[in-house]
Amino acid sequence: MKKLFLVGLSGLMLLGLTTCYEKPDFPTVPSIRFASISKVTEVDPLTTGLTDIVTIGIDFQDGDGDLGLSDTDPPTDDTEDLYYNYFITAFIQEGDDFVPIADPTALGNRGRFTRLTENNQAGPIEGTLNREIEYPYLVPLPVPPNSLVRFEVQIRDRALNLSNVVVTDTIRIFTE
Repeated sequence: MKKLFLVGLSGLMLLGLTTCYEKPDFPTVPSIRFASISKVTEVDPLTTGLTDIVTIGIDFQDGDGDLGLSDTDPPTDDTEDLYYNYFITAFIQEGDDFVPIADPTALGNRGRFTRLTENNQAGPIEGTLNREIEYPYLVPLPVPPNSLVRFEVQIRDRALNLSNVVVTDTIRIFTE
């Protein structure tokens, strides 16, 4: 009887803990916050040339969990703007100002991340999205060596809602 009482008491405590948890109430438009930026320089095994790999981390919240795209989500043609859901604008420091890099594709300006929920589950989600961008040391470099750059990042959900725009910290690339 005592054992049954302890099992029942444990079950009631567990039920009490789960009923205390409230789902967060996030807006259905995604919200992002800058989390981190880092860089490593690696040697490409094929070309033996250097490559800077920049990783940008953003924290996200979304009320209905419709972030990310599967390979079969339309459009499947990467020449269409709606194919992408991750947008980056690169800026280079010139004096005291940061100006957009002349060739926006030089430092990667868009991408696509996979669905963040399984089985189309609707509901609030939050987490961190990390994106790696590779910048090979090709001649000519898209920006001068030892450039100080930063990025603006924005994401889009499957309902085509655009998040706010966040600005990363600065980082040096092509430092040789």
